[in-house]
Amino acid sequence: MTQDNNPPIEEAKAGGETQQSPRQVVLVEGSPLPTYYANNVNSTISVWDVRLEFGLIENSDREKLELRNLARVILSPPQAKALELLLGRQLKLYERRFGAIPTSEQSAANEGEDDSDDL
Repeated sequence: MTQDNNPPIEEAKAGGETQQSPRQVVLVEGSPLPTYYANNVNSTISVWDVRLEFGLIENSDREKLELRNLARVILSPPQAKALELLLGRQLKLYERRFGAIPTSEQSAANEGEDDSDDL
């Protein structure tokens, strides 16, 4: 069992005041978690949940894309929003340290420029 102390959580009090209360988080280790590498992610939403499907592109050319689905994570909308905020903070930190991360849209635009002779 590992213990991790998180920063204090603000609790609302009557009259609009807030009070800091420490909250201890205890991680209970169970069976080992599977680890996956994914180079593809898709998402779908409904009124009840957000589904993320992680996969691995195994082979790709102009006519065919071979994709192996590895894992599906289903989140409630509030947890999906929390994940968005967490990833945003982590990616900003990464880019400050290591530079801008190219997006697939930027890659597609660059490929389009290279393919202009094929028209």
